Amino acid sequence: LAYVRNTTEVLPTRIAAAPPSYARPVAAQEPSDAYYPEPAPYQEPDYYPAGGYAPPPTKSELMQGAANNIANGLAAAIIARGEARRAQKARDAKRTMLKLCNRTKSKRIAIGYAYWKEASIGGAPCWFSKAWYVAKRKKCETIFLPDGPSGLGMDYFVKIWAFDKKTGKTWTGNSTPICADMKNAFAFRNADIMPCEGGDLKRLNTIAMEAGRGENLYNFIERLLDTLLLEEVRHCWAKINCERKQ
Repeated sequence: LAYVRNTTEVLPTRIAAAPPSYARPVAAQEPSDAYYPEPAPYQEPDYYPAGGYAPPPTKSELMQGAANNIANGLAAAIIARGEARRAQKARDAKRTMLKLCNRTKSKRIAIGYAYWKEASIGGAPCWFSKAWYVAKRKKCETIFLPDGPSGLGMDYFVKIWAFDKKTGKTWTGNSTPICADMKNAFAFRNADIMPCEGGDLKRLNTIAMEAGRGENLYNFIERLLDTLLLEEVRHCWAKINCERKQ
């Protein structure tokens, strides 16, 4: 019996008996065999022969393996290069490209070009010129003109010219003259109306052509009249030398 003091009276109170689980401690149980599964039996790896380790590869096998790796690498590189070229050609086909070739007798010629540039922010329409591009005999120079707002090539009016720095010979036409620096690289705005006097500046006639999206080919060739005059000069010079010797 226990007594609880109250403010008014003390009443007897009976304490309930504790549950058996709290009254007696339970002994710890050992885990069952399921917690300790038996290990799987050892199996010999497949890459080992039945009798032990595999023998090391021979020298010929190593060389053959290396040759196969090199061949596979070269084949992959060739395929990747071909795919890159095809992708580049597909991109170039969407741009405006000038392909200017040297089909003359000069070892190398210097090429210049100008194109009509439409009005842009901070500028008015004008002829924009640029040079020089050197093309060796039987070789071509590729020039990409600016793309349009959509990222694709545009149609342009183009003027081109060329000259041989060694002999001074020029390849021009009857189109609008363009101011050019005959010794230094340049990029001129308003190349047709800008002052062109003093220094190495010279106004050159040009060859007019239209350029659209894709490749636009032009061959600089020897003019027949120039060839005949050159042969005549050589003939006269040889005749003079012969007369001097006699």
